[in-house]
Amino acid sequence: MKLIFEYSYIYDTHWKEFMCTLRKTSNYRLYKFSYPKEQVISKYVKRLNNDDSLWSGKEGERCLKMIESITGLRWKEKTIKCYIVGNCIPISVPLTVFMTYDHSKFFDNILHELIHIILSSNYLKLKRFWSELEKIYGVREGEFSVHIPLYAIQFKVLKETFGEGAVLAEAKRGSSINKNYKKAIDIALRDEDKILEMLRD
Repeated sequence: MKLIFEYSYIYDTHWKEFMCTLRKTSNYRLYKFSYPKEQVISKYVKRLNNDDSLWSGKEGERCLKMIESITGLRWKEKTIKCYIVGNCIPISVPLTVFMTYDHSKFFDNILHELIHIILSSNYLKLKRFWSELEKIYGVREGEFSVHIPLYAIQFKVLKETFGEGAVLAEAKRGSSINKNYKKAIDIALRDEDKILEMLRD
Protein backbone atom coordinates (compact mmCIF):
# COMPACT_ATOMS: atom_id res chain seq x y z
CA MET A 1 0.00 0.00 0.00
CA LYS A 2 1.16 3.52 -0.79
CA LEU A 3 0.07 6.94 0.42
CA ILE A 4 -0.46 9.75 -2.06
CA PHE A 5 -0.66 13.24 -0.58
CA GLU A 6 -3.03 15.74 -2.17
CA TYR A 7 -4.23 19.29 -1.78
CA SER A 8 -7.76 20.34 -2.73
CA TYR A 9 -8.50 24.06 -2.59
CA ILE A 10 -12.27 23.46 -2.24
CA TYR A 11 -11.85 20.89 0.54
CA ASP A 12 -9.31 23.09 2.33
CA THR A 13 -11.66 26.08 2.13
CA HIS A 14 -14.39 24.11 3.89
CA TRP A 15 -11.99 23.18 6.69
CA LYS A 16 -10.80 26.77 6.96
CA GLU A 17 -14.38 28.01 7.43
CA PHE A 18 -15.15 25.24 9.94
CA MET A 19 -12.00 25.87 11.97
CA CYS A 20 -12.68 29.61 12.03
CA THR A 21 -16.10 28.83 13.52
CA LEU A 22 -14.57 26.54 16.14
CA ARG A 23 -12.01 29.20 17.00
CA LYS A 24 -14.86 31.44 18.13
CA THR A 25 -16.71 28.79 20.13
CA SER A 26 -14.00 26.58 21.68
CA ASN A 27 -11.02 26.99 23.99
CA TYR A 28 -9.19 23.97 22.54
CA ARG A 29 -5.69 25.12 21.55
CA LEU A 30 -5.67 23.29 18.18
CA TYR A 31 -8.39 25.59 16.88
CA LYS A 32 -6.42 28.73 17.72
CA PHE A 33 -3.64 28.26 15.15
CA SER A 34 -3.49 30.80 12.32
CA TYR A 35 -4.57 29.18 9.05
CA PRO A 36 -1.78 28.79 6.43
CA LYS A 37 -2.16 30.21 2.91
CA GLU A 38 -2.93 27.98 -0.09
CA GLN A 39 0.58 28.38 -1.55
CA VAL A 40 2.19 27.28 1.73
CA ILE A 41 0.05 24.14 1.96
CA SER A 42 0.65 23.26 -1.72
CA LYS A 43 4.40 23.54 -1.22
CA TYR A 44 4.15 21.34 1.88
CA VAL A 45 2.23 18.67 -0.07
CA LYS A 46 4.90 18.63 -2.80
CA ARG A 47 7.49 18.06 -0.11
CA LEU A 48 5.47 15.17 1.32
CA ASN A 49 5.45 13.42 -2.04
CA ASN A 50 9.27 13.49 -2.20
CA ASP A 51 11.45 10.81 -0.62
CA ASP A 52 13.02 13.25 1.84
CA SER A 53 9.65 14.22 3.33
CA LEU A 54 8.10 13.69 6.74
CA TRP A 55 6.46 10.44 5.62
CA SER A 56 7.39 9.19 2.15
CA GLY A 57 10.32 6.88 1.61
CA LYS A 58 11.65 4.16 3.85
CA GLU A 59 10.11 5.38 7.11
CA GLY A 60 6.58 5.52 5.71
CA GLU A 61 6.85 2.20 3.89
CA ARG A 62 8.25 0.53 6.99
CA CYS A 63 5.37 1.90 9.07
CA LEU A 64 2.71 0.59 6.67
CA LYS A 65 4.28 -2.88 6.65
CA MET A 66 4.67 -2.79 10.43
CA ILE A 67 0.94 -2.13 10.91
CA GLU A 68 0.20 -5.24 8.84
CA SER A 69 2.75 -7.31 10.73
CA ILE A 70 1.55 -6.19 14.18
CA THR A 71 -2.15 -6.71 13.45
CA GLY A 72 -2.08 -9.68 11.06
CA LEU A 73 -4.42 -7.62 8.85
CA ARG A 74 -3.92 -6.49 5.26
CA TRP A 75 -4.52 -3.19 3.51
CA LYS A 76 -7.50 -3.41 1.17
CA GLU A 77 -6.32 -0.64 -1.16
CA LYS A 78 -3.13 -0.35 -3.21
CA THR A 79 -3.12 3.41 -2.70
CA ILE A 80 -4.81 5.77 -0.24
CA LYS A 81 -5.12 9.51 -0.82
CA CYS A 82 -4.23 11.63 2.16
CA TYR A 83 -5.56 15.17 2.00
CA ILE A 84 -3.49 17.87 3.64
CA VAL A 85 -5.29 20.98 4.88
CA GLY A 86 -4.17 24.00 6.84
CA ASN A 87 -5.86 22.93 10.07
CA CYS A 88 -8.45 20.30 10.94
CA ILE A 89 -9.61 17.58 13.27
CA PRO A 90 -7.77 14.60 11.68
CA ILE A 91 -10.14 12.03 10.17
CA SER A 92 -9.73 8.66 8.45
CA VAL A 93 -12.38 8.93 5.70
CA PRO A 94 -11.36 10.73 3.63
CA LEU A 95 -7.91 10.50 5.20
CA THR A 96 -7.19 14.07 6.24
CA VAL A 97 -4.53 15.62 8.46
CA PHE A 98 -3.30 19.15 8.96
CA MET A 99 0.08 20.46 7.91
CA THR A 100 2.67 20.81 10.64
CA TYR A 101 6.44 21.03 10.71
CA ASP A 102 6.45 19.04 13.95
CA HIS A 103 7.54 15.62 12.64
CA SER A 104 6.29 13.61 15.62
CA LYS A 105 2.86 15.30 15.61
CA PHE A 106 2.41 14.72 11.88
CA PHE A 107 3.54 11.10 12.17
CA ASP A 108 1.24 10.45 15.16
CA ASN A 109 -1.78 12.01 13.43
CA ILE A 110 -1.41 10.08 10.21
CA LEU A 111 -0.51 6.83 11.98
CA HIS A 112 -3.61 7.11 14.17
CA GLU A 113 -5.93 7.60 11.19
CA LEU A 114 -4.27 4.83 9.16
CA ILE A 115 -4.92 2.37 11.99
CA HIS A 116 -8.57 3.45 11.97
CA ILE A 117 -8.63 2.61 8.25
CA ILE A 118 -7.12 -0.87 8.56
CA LEU A 119 -9.38 -1.77 11.51
CA SER A 120 -12.57 -0.53 9.82
CA SER A 121 -11.76 -2.12 6.45
CA ASN A 122 -11.28 -5.48 8.21
CA TYR A 123 -14.31 -5.03 10.47
CA LEU A 124 -16.10 -8.30 9.56
CA LYS A 125 -12.91 -10.29 10.03
CA LEU A 126 -12.63 -8.86 13.57
CA LYS A 127 -16.17 -9.55 14.82
CA ARG A 128 -14.98 -12.18 17.32
CA PHE A 129 -12.21 -9.85 18.49
CA TRP A 130 -14.67 -7.00 19.21
CA SER A 131 -16.88 -9.45 21.11
CA GLU A 132 -13.94 -10.65 23.25
CA LEU A 133 -12.87 -7.07 23.90
CA GLU A 134 -16.37 -6.27 25.17
CA LYS A 135 -16.35 -9.27 27.53
CA ILE A 136 -12.90 -8.60 28.97
CA TYR A 137 -13.13 -4.83 29.41
CA GLY A 138 -16.90 -4.41 29.75
CA VAL A 139 -17.08 -1.96 26.88
CA ARG A 140 -19.62 -1.52 24.13
CA GLU A 141 -18.75 -0.84 20.53
CA GLY A 142 -17.96 2.81 20.00
CA GLU A 143 -15.28 5.46 20.30
CA PHE A 144 -13.85 4.05 23.55
CA SER A 145 -13.67 0.39 22.49
CA VAL A 146 -12.23 1.17 19.05
CA HIS A 147 -9.41 3.17 20.59
CA ILE A 148 -8.23 0.35 22.87
CA PRO A 149 -6.68 -1.77 20.07
CA LEU A 150 -5.90 1.35 18.05
CA TYR A 151 -3.65 2.76 20.76
CA ALA A 152 -2.09 -0.65 21.41
CA ILE A 153 -1.08 -0.80 17.71
CA GLN A 154 0.00 2.85 17.63
CA PHE A 155 2.17 2.48 20.73
CA LYS A 156 3.83 -0.66 19.33
CA VAL A 157 4.69 1.12 16.06
CA LEU A 158 5.98 4.21 17.88
CA LYS A 159 8.07 2.11 20.26
CA GLU A 160 9.74 0.17 17.43
CA THR A 161 10.24 3.29 15.30
CA PHE A 162 11.17 6.03 17.77
CA GLY A 163 11.49 4.40 21.21
CA GLU A 164 9.61 4.49 24.51
CA GLY A 165 9.74 8.30 24.75
CA ALA A 166 7.51 8.65 21.68
CA VAL A 167 4.94 6.35 23.28
CA LEU A 168 4.83 8.38 26.49
CA ALA A 169 4.54 11.65 24.55
CA GLU A 170 1.61 10.37 22.47
CA ALA A 171 -0.07 8.87 25.55
CA LYS A 172 0.12 12.27 27.27
CA ARG A 173 -1.17 14.10 24.18
CA GLY A 174 -4.04 11.64 23.61
CA SER A 175 -5.07 11.66 27.27
CA SER A 176 -5.55 15.42 27.12
CA ILE A 177 -8.15 15.18 24.32
CA ASN A 178 -11.02 13.53 26.19
CA LYS A 179 -11.76 11.07 28.99
CA ASN A 180 -12.60 8.19 26.61
CA TYR A 181 -9.21 8.47 24.94
CA LYS A 182 -7.55 8.50 28.36
CA LYS A 183 -9.34 5.29 29.43
CA ALA A 184 -8.41 3.54 26.18
CA ILE A 185 -4.79 4.72 26.50
CA ASP A 186 -4.50 3.45 30.08
CA ILE A 187 -5.75 0.00 29.02
CA ALA A 188 -3.51 -0.06 25.93
CA LEU A 189 -0.43 0.84 27.97
CA ARG A 190 -1.20 -1.83 30.54
CA ASP A 191 -2.33 -4.67 28.25
CA GLU A 192 -0.66 -3.94 24.91
CA ASP A 193 0.73 -7.45 24.32
CA LYS A 194 -2.50 -9.15 25.41
CA ILE A 195 -4.63 -6.95 23.13
CA LEU A 196 -2.37 -7.47 20.11
CA GLU A 197 -2.31 -11.23 20.67
CA MET A 198 -6.13 -11.25 20.76
CA LEU A 199 -6.22 -9.18 17.58
CA ARG A 200 -3.89 -11.50 15.65
CA ASP A 201 -5.82 -14.60 16.77
